[in-house]
Amino acid sequence: MLPRPHPRPPGGSGFALVADRDVQRSTKPLLEAVSRHLEAQALTCGPMTVLLSALQHSRYFGARTAARYRRLASSASLVAVLGEGMAVHPTERVRGALLEAGDPLLEEWVVAVVNPHVTAALVAREVHGPGGRADDAPEGTGRGQGGRSAGPDAERVFEYVITYERELVLEVAARLLTRVTHGPDGDPRSMASAVVGPVTDTTVAADTGGPDYRRAFTEAPVGMALVAPEGTVVRANRELELLLGRPAERLVGHDLPELARSDDAAALRATCRSAARAGRTALEVRFTRPDGSVVPTTVALAPLGGAADEEAHLVLHVEDAGPRKALEAELSHRALHDPLTGLANRTLFRDRLAHALARARRAGDDTSVLFLDLDGFKAVNDEHGHHVGDAVLVQTAHRLQENLRPGDTAARWGGDEFTVLCEGVGAPAGAAVAARLVAALAQPLRVEGHVLVPGCSVGLASASELDDPLGEDELLRRADAAMYASKSARRP
Repeated sequence: MLPRPHPRPPGGSGFALVADRDVQRSTKPLLEAVSRHLEAQALTCGPMTVLLSALQHSRYFGARTAARYRRLASSASLVAVLGEGMAVHPTERVRGALLEAGDPLLEEWVVAVVNPHVTAALVAREVHGPGGRADDAPEGTGRGQGGRSAGPDAERVFEYVITYERELVLEVAARLLTRVTHGPDGDPRSMASAVVGPVTDTTVAADTGGPDYRRAFTEAPVGMALVAPEGTVVRANRELELLLGRPAERLVGHDLPELARSDDAAALRATCRSAARAGRTALEVRFTRPDGSVVPTTVALAPLGGAADEEAHLVLHVEDAGPRKALEAELSHRALHDPLTGLANRTLFRDRLAHALARARRAGDDTSVLFLDLDGFKAVNDEHGHHVGDAVLVQTAHRLQENLRPGDTAARWGGDEFTVLCEGVGAPAGAAVAARLVAALAQPLRVEGHVLVPGCSVGLASASELDDPLGEDELLRRADAAMYASKSARRP
């Protein structure tokens, strides 16, 4: 059965498609690491893979990136890169697309991988405004057109979403493909019809009895099942047996939704019933193995064509989502936590502070911020080495956490500076917290045979002191100023 023509969606923002998902914030280095991970996924999937990237500007398609993309293009069916000033062929075997002025992709960073087994997309946009690099860049760093920072900059901040939802990834990929206007034969429709059409076709060939089909089904590297509309398993391959921890005789003839967790079973059953009419769809399902362990999966369903008077069976593609979810959790944690101490970083602290101030305003409560700076920390680094200094920072972080309430947030602000957020706490109670932390940090630290007593200076500010109860920047500035005043007063 030939794939049905698939209309290309109009060009537009990739981020608009994912803006309702769980949006995170990150600096540029983390996004580069995620992009390389997605590229590596593309490299392992062979000639049926499409890799599409929007890199804002051709200057970001440097020599190293070009070398990686040439290697990817040697095995993939299509590798395309988009950007301002991008050439039609920016490097060997790689397609290019020029983004014109006003194109929303000029403000975005998108990497999409599409093949029959894996779909993944990173969609990001640079943050503008308070807390964003584009508007707060120091003088001399330079900015590109449209407010984008000029050149690679580790301090650039992005909002981003990583998604493995097949239909959503296909929509993102299609928006990029509309900019890659010409295929290899010069036909402006060939690229979208050759890539988007077959990948997003909602039907499967009806001939299920041929040897090629049976072999592809049996030897597929992911879980596959043929399922009746009500959810009964008609056929299952070896990978699905291994994934669900059940031999074929405990799958075939049994109700697949019954193997899912109770809160996922109803959704899977309803999707099976509607897929014959709605076409291809996908959802996340947690299955329970016989030993009681739970395996998260992504289940893609497509109707299998049959006679007009027959109710269509379904082909299910069941992929282990555990590694992907672990990676997402790790990347999210890295984006929001200090890698040395494990405390919240500035991004997470500011987010929690903004929410705390909003809650305090609604409830008529107060909120306090403490700004701490270790005394004599430079001398520790100079006399004993940075590895000892790092150990002091880690022990300081532990003591902060041990002396705070469960709902309070401690963050490493940078260097030897820390911040603490105390919700529902005014200036008097905040002063008591500050005194407790000063006493805790005044206790000797033992590091590699050295006994160190760095001590600290603390500044306190409360939201009730502000004219604007939502002024997080002013609250931080006052706490910082109070800390420096305390440090100056203690100097001889």
